[in-house]
Amino acid sequence: MLKTCPYSGLQFIPTRKNQIFASAKHRRDFHNSIASDLRKAKAPVDRALEKNFILLSEMIQVGESKTFNKEDLLISGFNPTFFTHLKLYNGKTSRCLYHFILPKSDNPNLITVIYPIND
Repeated sequence: MLKTCPYSGLQFIPTRKNQIFASAKHRRDFHNSIASDLRKAKAPVDRALEKNFILLSEMIQVGESKTFNKEDLLISGFNPTFFTHLKLYNGKTSRCLYHFILPKSDNPNLITVIYPIND
């Protein structure tokens, strides 16, 4: 009984009942191709998150809370539209970037960053 390899389109005779690909190389290449496409699709967001994380890590230490001029952070390359999750902080929903908390400020020109000790 001939099967068609989903990676190469080649017809082959399977050596096992559950064999899907013509060879182990085709199986690896197929799954590597899917993983590569996924990494490429996520790359812009991952790069922005990493850049934000590195920037904040250089500016604030564990246990600190600092307020920055939004324009200065933007010039440094910080992109406030990218964050990892939301968290309830002091009764309000706040954006977070990994362990950093960025509570909403009353002043739209300022960004407060909190690096809690126990999180």
